[in-house]
Amino acid sequence: MANLDARAPAPSRKSKDAGVTAGPRPRASGPASVDRVFHSLILPELARSAQDAAGDSEQTACSEDVTADEITQFCDLLVHSDVSQAVAYMNALRARGVEYDKILTRLFTDSARQLGIGWECDTCRFGDVSVGMSRLHQVLQHLATQAPFSPAQLQTRGRALLAPCPGEQHNFGLMMLDHMFHRAGWELRTIPIATDNQLTRITASSNFDLVGLSLSCDEKLSRLEKTISLIRRESRNQRIVVLVGGRVFNDNPSLAAQIGADAAPPSATAALVVAEVLMDIRKDVDSAAHNLALG
Repeated sequence: MANLDARAPAPSRKSKDAGVTAGPRPRASGPASVDRVFHSLILPELARSAQDAAGDSEQTACSEDVTADEITQFCDLLVHSDVSQAVAYMNALRARGVEYDKILTRLFTDSARQLGIGWECDTCRFGDVSVGMSRLHQVLQHLATQAPFSPAQLQTRGRALLAPCPGEQHNFGLMMLDHMFHRAGWELRTIPIATDNQLTRITASSNFDLVGLSLSCDEKLSRLEKTISLIRRESRNQRIVVLVGGRVFNDNPSLAAQIGADAAPPSATAALVVAEVLMDIRKDVDSAAHNLALG
């Protein structure tokens, strides 16, 4: 993506589907009463509501405009053709009427998943998967230039830092998250390859509302737990929200709470919804706490 290190927000735009597993983080932060309400009452309620929304989304999944055959054809182009043909295929789907968001959440996400499954099942060579994912990154960059928003409508929704777990090499999901948050009006700093020192230095020196961290394998869970602990300890915003995502959490969402994260949305779309709801709730809670303090 263009200039991932610091991105201006795009206009605010709400997503409609979400799913999340959330839990209280293992340390208190900020005013004790606000923190207790937020983590003991609000996050669990958000988790239940989001899970209900995810169930409704599954019931309407049959109406998707991108078919399984089209995803397979797109994967074949990514592996065996050049980027221009994959871009042309994507543009043909858009010309047929497939919505912009469905290109992101259906075509791109499912194609990345299919490439990964092909490698795990030995139906696709690792080199082919690497080439396919590299081209998928390039097609995503091309789609970003077609983003349906006007720069004149910019407004900041919040500030987020996005990064993979230190040592993590898979970052396509992170690039999807960057793109969707940018379009929704968030000010972003996205780091494709991160270290603990880098993440703690950035969060200590600048005020972020949210950190999003990705992980694809459970072997690095303890490493991610350490990273989250360091961020919470050093962060300039001591009430920073930490979201985690990736295949390891899709398989076992309860791991998020165990390693100190606030929530584990199962997709980039869900992450955006959860982040925006958390920001709205936090503002309401802070406002209520302020009014109580004034008597």
